[in-house]
Amino acid sequence: MSVQAQNQNAWGKVLNQPNCVANAPQNEEMIVKQPEGKLYKNLYSYAEGFYSMWGLVFDGKKDGIARDMVIADDGTFYIQNPMTFFPTNSWIKGRRTVGDTIAVELPQLIYVNENEVKYYATRMNFEVVDGNNQYVKDPKSQTIKFVWRNDSLIKTEDNVLIGMTNPDGSWNGIGDLVSSSTVCHYTNMAPSSTEAAKKYIFSFNNGGKEIFERMSEVVFEGNYVYVNNIDSDVPNAWVRGDINGDKIVFNNTQFMGLFATKHAYKWVMPADVSYNSQEGTTDYKSLPSVSFNYNRDNQSFTCPEHGFMANYGYRLIDMEMQVMMKPAFRPWTEKVGKPKNPVISVLQEIDGDTKRFVFVLDRYNVNGSFMNTKNVYYNIYLDDKKYTFTPSIYPWLNADMTDIPIDFADKTRYDFENHGNAHAVMIYEKAGRIGVQAFYQDGNNRLVTDIVYNDGTVVSNINGVSEVAIGKPVYTDLSGRRVANPSKGVYIKSVRMADGNIKSVKVLVP
Repeated sequence: MSVQAQNQNAWGKVLNQPNCVANAPQNEEMIVKQPEGKLYKNLYSYAEGFYSMWGLVFDGKKDGIARDMVIADDGTFYIQNPMTFFPTNSWIKGRRTVGDTIAVELPQLIYVNENEVKYYATRMNFEVVDGNNQYVKDPKSQTIKFVWRNDSLIKTEDNVLIGMTNPDGSWNGIGDLVSSSTVCHYTNMAPSSTEAAKKYIFSFNNGGKEIFERMSEVVFEGNYVYVNNIDSDVPNAWVRGDINGDKIVFNNTQFMGLFATKHAYKWVMPADVSYNSQEGTTDYKSLPSVSFNYNRDNQSFTCPEHGFMANYGYRLIDMEMQVMMKPAFRPWTEKVGKPKNPVISVLQEIDGDTKRFVFVLDRYNVNGSFMNTKNVYYNIYLDDKKYTFTPSIYPWLNADMTDIPIDFADKTRYDFENHGNAHAVMIYEKAGRIGVQAFYQDGNNRLVTDIVYNDGTVVSNINGVSEVAIGKPVYTDLSGRRVANPSKGVYIKSVRMADGNIKSVKVLVP
């Protein structure tokens, strides 16, 4: 049966109307540290409920969310992130009553925003307010019940909302009606051994004309082939195909594993993407299987139509899924070389010192060979200083980061975007100019590009430019290769100054 794509349906709007019967609990404590007790880590969760954007309330479903639960020695149950559509990284607590029933007494403090506004988990009932769909605090009861049975935690009363409210009781449009979490028993289908794994180039499009490429490992084992890095969020997860003559067929939805950044489980499914001209929409649908043409001579395999979809959960197509259409796998042989110089696209002024720095890093080196992207990094320069990204400014980081992997992308705040060769980095500090430098690092072998700035300046100490006499110009092309006699085109002109520094500018040779 085909998995259905979600539509974004506006269900109502955020009214921000105080609830006269709502009272915030006194001496409340928000539980942010994992409580002591038996930990049930990364329960596989499904939910139906609501989220809000632009002042509107949308109904939605979430599958594959990872949620922790703790049972303390005194029998108290602690449930992490009770708002599936808005993870708060906090816990609510409940107690076992009769049999396998868990009672959670609300309201409980679960979130404090940057303006010190407090939000609470609250039991709420549906009501039409001034002609608008709304949930209001239940005046008769503030007890939400779950059952803990067969390693599953299931919320009862699907018509009652665990909603997120302000101190005055007004609903912010977020909450869960249906909520179930269970111990995850899914496993990734991996080869019995990876000793014979070979490196391949995995190419695809995302439903458009642009081709994306990244490294993949491939293992042939009996009548199966295993490939990884189908989804860059879980690059070490394997996907299995069946070899049948000159065809390789990938069947059914396959479990890949946990994407820890998003606290969610990812699956891959055969899929198709098509444009609906009548509706003016792009249609996504899952397929039972997808077939590749298999060339036994060089062990390459190509899918002429359809492809893969990487998705959160398996029950429905998530709005943040990724598609890889017309995928192909071809064996890769490395010819080590220096990365090409970065190309600046734009520096977007956002607000104050905040900027979005957009640039291109080619995944093919100056020798025209696709690089092993696990060995390719880049650095960002603010003015003339190499910049270190820190958790104090980028709070989702776990540690300082200076060398940024070329495949890196931030899925939390989207400070780092990676779209094939195109990259974007958010900068929050003052800088007169911003530059980027890429490098290839394999052991002691380090090959570095020039530093390319948004103002057109290129600073170099490689390709012989560092040996330039004072005042004598040296020309390089946009890939960083030195050109003795530049002909018509765009080049980088570098001149050593009297202080020993090299200043470079982009020039047009007519």
